[in-house]
Amino acid sequence: MSRVGELWSRRWVRVVVKTALGLVAVRVLVTLLAPLAISFAARSLELRAEYDELSLSVFSGSAQLSGLAVRAREDADDAPPMLAVGYGLVDVSMLSLLRGELHVERAEIDDVHARVERRADGCVPWVRHLGLDQPAAPKKEVPKEPQPLDFTSPVRIDALRALRVGIELVDASVTPAIDEELVCELRISDLGAKNGVATFE
Repeated sequence: MSRVGELWSRRWVRVVVKTALGLVAVRVLVTLLAPLAISFAARSLELRAEYDELSLSVFSGSAQLSGLAVRAREDADDAPPMLAVGYGLVDVSMLSLLRGELHVERAEIDDVHARVERRADGCVPWVRHLGLDQPAAPKKEVPKEPQPLDFTSPVRIDALRALRVGIELVDASVTPAIDEELVCELRISDLGAKNGVATFE
């Protein structure tokens, strides 16, 4: 091999090694930061989130989560969670994301249980944690030209499946107290597809 060829060969080896190390570093960084981001988001709402397993893949755009339980920070560990998710999966097209578009190739969520409670004193925890009990700041309205309605979906979803999604409604402020649960399932396909017709089941 000539001197020039040897130099180019070494240069490509260095490029490949640096790229591989960079990708590994990004994956490790995302794996470490994701739990911190979830915890920070929960704390900002005075909640705490716990889960059994979290798996992320930066390269394929895939995320899996299992055993999620969200409770108020002051609630005991054995208190009913405000939100529980048995399993969740999202596959996102990274190429579309780099173009500034959100394209969900597949999304699955199973065994979801949301507890909406009104306590005996009339307090609704979800309202407090989401800040809906705070007065909205006055907004200065600026006259705008009327625009035609646009029903184009900002997100493309090829397939979404939601199984065993339940909402429990609890009202302890009335007599007798109310405790009812609604369970449903949902399937969506081809939402936002240019040459397809979205279907809902």
